[in-house]
Amino acid sequence: MRPSSSLSQAKRRANALLLAALAGFLLTSLLPINPWTAFCKAVSEAALVGALADLFAVTALFRRIPIPWLSRHTAVIPRNKDRIGTNLALFVEDKFLSKDTLLLLMRQHDPVQKVAHWLAQESNARHISDLLRRALIGALEISDDQEIQKFIRQSAHTLIDQLNLAELSAHMLEQLVKDGRHQELLDACIVHVQVQLQNEDTRQAVAEKLAQWLKQEYSLLETLHLTHLLSAKLASKLAEMLATVLKEISTSDTHDLRQYINRQIAILISRLQHDENWQSRLDEFRVQLKQDSALNQYISDLWRTTRLHLLEQLRHTDSNLGIKLQQACLWVAEQILQQEALKASLQKHLENIAANLAPEFSAFLSRHIINTVHGWDAQETSLQIEHNIGKDLQSIRVSGTVVGGLLGGLLYALTLLGQQLQHLWSTTP
Repeated sequence: MRPSSSLSQAKRRANALLLAALAGFLLTSLLPINPWTAFCKAVSEAALVGALADLFAVTALFRRIPIPWLSRHTAVIPRNKDRIGTNLALFVEDKFLSKDTLLLLMRQHDPVQKVAHWLAQESNARHISDLLRRALIGALEISDDQEIQKFIRQSAHTLIDQLNLAELSAHMLEQLVKDGRHQELLDACIVHVQVQLQNEDTRQAVAEKLAQWLKQEYSLLETLHLTHLLSAKLASKLAEMLATVLKEISTSDTHDLRQYINRQIAILISRLQHDENWQSRLDEFRVQLKQDSALNQYISDLWRTTRLHLLEQLRHTDSNLGIKLQQACLWVAEQILQQEALKASLQKHLENIAANLAPEFSAFLSRHIINTVHGWDAQETSLQIEHNIGKDLQSIRVSGTVVGGLLGGLLYALTLLGQQLQHLWSTTP
């Protein structure tokens, strides 16, 4: 990598100052000795020493200098590239991505509150809804690819092949009967039937069915014009009887019907778990379900129609779906801002997620930094670092030259002062 123009300029400036110090030292060494030439020589000599020392230090950071006993302490960055990467990774892991650091940062800045405030602005909600809309459009367009559809079908078939329908059905039934949930379902059905029995339209429909049956089975009743009268009375009586039976079932936890349902479900669960014939039938059903062309075609047509409708809605920002997405964003932000309990709950869950993921993520990032730095070329890394900080290092060379010259002049002046004081002391009577 070639150095930048600013770095080259900084190098030329530092080298020019070094050459100036060298020229001053050589020139003053050739001139006759007097206080002024001695002072200039001391200044240029000290500046030259400072310039050479800083040149050695800066160069030794990036390149090997073949000087006996000292060369092993040069090329600091290329030789220690891996150690620098490891220490950098550990520093990032410990100081930036530790669990305590992340939790403290989250509690200080309250990200849920800030995100909610940001999302509550209509322009931001519109921006997020547009991102969601474009993401959904991309997903729907990808799904139109024939190879992807083939992959989805194959994945679905693989999933169906791996399903144990008998075990799954038995587990679902066990969850249904757990804590009497199936009895709650029965109670809900009883309530619905009771309401329907009280409905006049339901009784009329039952009466009409009974009238048709009486006409077919007992034609004499139709001749005597008793069919409709009897059917109405029978419908009313049947409704009352059913209502009485349903009331008995609903008010008794030990009713025979409830016990019968419990027994039948237990038998069904046992068969699903242990009866090979039932398991074989379910396996056959699974194969038929997967190979049924009519069902597969129906699903494909249904998906194609749904997909086209969604795409049409999503491609227009002013469509009903696009407006709903924006309204949903605003609603979520409003609910978070208005409900302190909801905001606190979200904050707690966010902190739990960060606490659980922080160790794994920080370790992953640390390994990534180490592996990445280890994979870099040492010379290229050195050049890259020099490219970024080399200008400042050249400024240090300039400063070292100037400071060295100033110190040289100061030391020479102090030396002259000391000589004068000594002379005065020796000549004092």
